[in-house]
Amino acid sequence: MDILDKLVLPQSLEHITLLHFLSVVALIVFIPYISMVLGGMIVSLYYKRKGTVKNDAQHTQFAKEVIALVTVNKSAGLALGIVPLVILLISFTQVYHLLNYTPVKFFLLAFVTVGIALILINVYRYSFVFKDILSSVEDTAGDNINGNVAADIRQFSPRISQLNDWTGKWGLGLLCVGTYFFVAGLTHAINAVDGDISKSLLGSLLSITIISRWLYFIAASISLTASVILFYYFYWDGGKKDVPKDYTESLKKQMLWLLFIALLALPFFILVNTVLLPASSLSLFVFAGLFLALLFIFLLYQLIYNMIKENHLKYVHIPFIFLLLAVIALALAEQTAIANTSLKNTLIQADNYNTLNSESTPTK
Repeated sequence: MDILDKLVLPQSLEHITLLHFLSVVALIVFIPYISMVLGGMIVSLYYKRKGTVKNDAQHTQFAKEVIALVTVNKSAGLALGIVPLVILLISFTQVYHLLNYTPVKFFLLAFVTVGIALILINVYRYSFVFKDILSSVEDTAGDNINGNVAADIRQFSPRISQLNDWTGKWGLGLLCVGTYFFVAGLTHAINAVDGDISKSLLGSLLSITIISRWLYFIAASISLTASVILFYYFYWDGGKKDVPKDYTESLKKQMLWLLFIALLALPFFILVNTVLLPASSLSLFVFAGLFLALLFIFLLYQLIYNMIKENHLKYVHIPFIFLLLAVIALALAEQTAIANTSLKNTLIQADNYNTLNSESTPTK
């Protein structure tokens, strides 16, 4: 990381505080978006496989709609996925100057792998569209289709299907790796001073602390994705009207149970990861953020259990809102823990800046 070291300039305390604020904003933007994409890919690939095995077009259509929902559009990956990682990379390079660049190494790896993953996932998304277009042309034209066009369709249809399979699997795989590096970067940032986490890249990959935090990230991703699906299919603009009622009933039960089961894991991981936090990162604001997140989760238990038991969707819009608030609370707690850990280093950098500034100021 010598190149990054040369790019670092002395900063005042106010500038470093601003970097912490930008990191908070980046985390609040990045974590919900990348969580929805990760959870959406898991759900989409599951239902795509289910549709292929059972030859059920409705499952395949749902897989297509889920990935379109969570990726938003072509530019969202850049604005909500790549740009926040760049901000975090720049911020942590400055904040952890004079210590070590282990967090920055992981953020750099996350930037590369997440970027490639988002490209593949977008190809996966739009390959569904190309498949539908070719099928529509073939079905509409029928026997009247030009011979050369028919041959082209027969040639490209299997290739697009293979592209859809390949980009889906590799996109999810690389996104899992990228989010693991992202979680590792945050974990190293929190443990930079007095944590017992391994400082080596290989040692970190086997760290129980990082593995626990990544599994926690996966459970949160699935929870958030299930809540988004419920919100979109059953609340947004009056719910989906073009889906058969029997399928929506089945989907409602599956998504409610998926959300409930994924939520059950979150308090356990939150408590475990809180216990693993180093002493230097702890403060009242960290505990306040964790408490708010747990409060939202426990309130959701009651609402979701009531919807499952009574077979209704009266509160279907609430899980997405509460989970989004919980993610924001956790992001604030995370960044506060990082700021607490790096406080001593921040003060040293600010003192160096003041010394350098005073030396460069001509005396009258």
